Amino acid sequence: LMTLGMTTERVEVEGFIFEIGTLSEKESSELLSSLIVLEERDRIIASKSHSVAMSIKKINDMDFDFIVENSEIIPEDIVTNASKKIFFVKSLQMSVVNKLFEKYTEMNKILEEEDKKK
Repeated sequence: LMTLGMTTERVEVEGFIFEIGTLSEKESSELLSSLIVLEERDRIIASKSHSVAMSIKKINDMDFDFIVENSEIIPEDIVTNASKKIFFVKSLQMSVVNKLFEKYTEMNKILEEEDKKK
């Protein structure tokens, strides 16, 4: 029931398969919470990487939550799962984040169009 209405897409980037999906209410709240604390200028800049971070479900069929919880590149003072995801995505190359964000926005546009038809 928790995945009812969820849409996922697989995106290949240089041999890595990212599975991204639409956000649950909880993930959407975490996204907004991560952005609301920022200044308006920073909020606009960060919205892409934060959205991508919350939309990634798997990388090469490995749960993204597991990856960020076990990543050695994430500093120990970053404790929340959402913050770890954001740190991870901000460490990726901009071209990778852009490709994932493009697919994420495309998925959301399709869902919005389907909702309008109902």
